[in-house]
Amino acid sequence: MNLKYGIFYNVQFDTLLVTLNSDDKNLKTEQINDVIILKSNDLIVGFNILNVSKEIALKPGMISENIQAVNFVENKLKDIYPLKQNSQFVIAEILEMHPIEGTHLNACKIKNNEGVVDVVTGAKNAYPGMITVMATNGTWLPNGNVITAGMMRGFPTVGMLCSAKELNLDGHKFNVDGVLDLGSTFQDQVGKSFWGVYETN
Repeated sequence: MNLKYGIFYNVQFDTLLVTLNSDDKNLKTEQINDVIILKSNDLIVGFNILNVSKEIALKPGMISENIQAVNFVENKLKDIYPLKQNSQFVIAEILEMHPIEGTHLNACKIKNNEGVVDVVTGAKNAYPGMITVMATNGTWLPNGNVITAGMMRGFPTVGMLCSAKELNLDGHKFNVDGVLDLGSTFQDQVGKSFWGVYETN
């Protein structure tokens, strides 16, 4: 099943938390070996994978697009609930920006893996032609929040342009203020998974 899901590694309990739906509160569990299946009204909404460090070394925190973590989860669950992670953070290009009157916001046309989409941003450093990172609709942020499409000040927005801080990239080679400015060297990567490109470079 192709979808976006959150992966969080809790190092204290040596457990990977795999979440398909962030809204479910009344959960029932079922265990198959090292996998605890989380259900709400008989629908699977997530998994806890136990004893992770026996099989793989991972950094703690939200790692939803870490290639090793995704491959581990998909392999571990293939006989229980086959998953295929969709790209969540994609390299995108700002095509157009239009100020939203009376605000600091801009309604933007963004080119990403889905074509041209609408995103509202308040980033002061954004400009037409900028290559940046977009969290698409349904994306799990490192803080556990999920991006959802909606309206902002009467304008449609289907994602969020991301800063280094929002991606937990503090101290890396990227700009600190505003959304990530990847530069023209990433022009031919527009539409691809940011983490897929970043982790292989």
